[in-house]
Amino acid sequence: MSRYAFDGSSELLSREALRCLANALFLRPPVRQTFIDLGYAGRTADKYARIDSFENEFLCARILLVITYETKLDYRVLIEEQALAESLSRSLDRHASSSSSDSEEMALSEALKLTYNLLHNSQALAARFTDLLPKLLTLLVRLSTPGDISPNASIRHLINVLMISDLAPPSLFPPANPNEYVDPLIDALEGMVKATPEQELDAVASPVSTLLRRILEIAPVAVKQSMQLRLLPTATDRHKPLGRSATLSSRLLRLSVSGFTPLLRDSIPHLLFELSDSNAEQFVNNVGYGYASGFLTNNNIPAPAPHKETNSGDGDDVNFITGQYLRDQPQDHQNPMTDDEKMREAERLFVLFERMKKTGVMGVQNPVEEAVQSGKFEEIE
Repeated sequence: MSRYAFDGSSELLSREALRCLANALFLRPPVRQTFIDLGYAGRTADKYARIDSFENEFLCARILLVITYETKLDYRVLIEEQALAESLSRSLDRHASSSSSDSEEMALSEALKLTYNLLHNSQALAARFTDLLPKLLTLLVRLSTPGDISPNASIRHLINVLMISDLAPPSLFPPANPNEYVDPLIDALEGMVKATPEQELDAVASPVSTLLRRILEIAPVAVKQSMQLRLLPTATDRHKPLGRSATLSSRLLRLSVSGFTPLLRDSIPHLLFELSDSNAEQFVNNVGYGYASGFLTNNNIPAPAPHKETNSGDGDDVNFITGQYLRDQPQDHQNPMTDDEKMREAERLFVLFERMKKTGVMGVQNPVEEAVQSGKFEEIE
């Protein structure tokens, strides 16, 4: 089958043989090492370097990806002698400039998964992948569309690759537009939390949250301020108790206490705390004591003492617990009781307690009688 795949007399025959090989290697793990021992790993890398269609790219990348599992693959030979890192770089270049189609989407997903495995399994050779970062970031911009509520699978694989890549600030924050690559990441996170069922969000969105934390560590001031504006509650959110609106910041707050997302329940509060300059008081001001208290307690961070109100930073007082503007809280418009009404209510309660005492159904003591016996009341002559 390998002979037909790599020495086939026609392109169609070669492609069908590659498809059969990919399926066989996936279904029969013991065959993978035999495939490598016969020298076909190198031949697959050579064919990948000369691909002429997305179908062939997908099949070669899938074969190379599968043989990274449960085998003794010599990554140095593949990456240095077969120049697989350079082949992947050219592949990402093509995808960054081409229009999207189903076949391209499949090929790109396999290329990104292969890149992740190579980086993960051959960290000593990571220097061979340094020129991939600008291309990965360019792909990020192309794949992420503001307002898109259903990010495709490729962007999730792309984020996984960025997670283990060396994030070099000059490439990550272009001087002309420092937010060029950060904004698409936040767009992707927003799309994920809107479109993905909560029970599945951990696997999808937690890498984005963690990657944003990595970026925040090295971000210039302007980028950090932009992230704060997009991820922390805004003045509009404070017209209701925080976490009640449909904005990204409210969705993140709800996920930070969700029982379905243990990974996000850990990473989101850390991200919001770091966006608050890792300052407990500022963190409470930003998200409200209700959301902040659990995180601060679990991480042994002293919390500011609870009080009725605090300042939001825009001059308006907010509820310390909920983060809502005090002026927008429901007001109690009921008129206070007059002295006569208080007296009638006291008499009614006195009679009620006396009746309950006589029935013997409940062992109660009239509060007035108790107060007299304790000496709180004095007879006035």
